[in-house]
Amino acid sequence: MPGLLKKTGRRFYPHISIANRDIPAGAMDEALRHFSQLGLHASFEVTGVTIFSRTWTGGWTALGGI
Repeated sequence: MPGLLKKTGRRFYPHISIANRDIPAGAMDEALRHFSQLGLHASFEVTGVTIFSRTWTGGWTALGGI
């Protein structure tokens, strides 16, 4: 679909963001129930994991990885 992807010239690093701030009580349970009923299944190989922390200036710093 032309126009949906923004080309920035930067390399893309696939990632997953896990956050829990600002999620109302019970919303995660409701979301998990919803998605478990969709029958979605996927898998992928992971060759490394890095934990990042937000800096006070708004950037990110790697805390460590494997």
